[in-house]
Amino acid sequence: MATAATEPVRDRGTVERFAFSPSEAAEALGVSRPTVYQLMHRADFPSFKVGSRTLISAEGLRRWVEAQAGMGQCG
Repeated sequence: MATAATEPVRDRGTVERFAFSPSEAAEALGVSRPTVYQLMHRADFPSFKVGSRTLISAEGLRRWVEAQAGMGQCG
């Protein structure tokens, strides 16, 4: 069950984004576009093709970032 804390924030009339362009993903990650293009070659990065466009899954990107952050934690 989704709660207000887990639901994406949306203004009236906007649609929840399911995918980002490489430029949008770069902005969301705070990295350059060339860095995102390099990441798109990794098997664990959540990019996919729709026709000739390559997109990055919004939910997959969140999970990927969490997994990367978890790798640096000491146990």
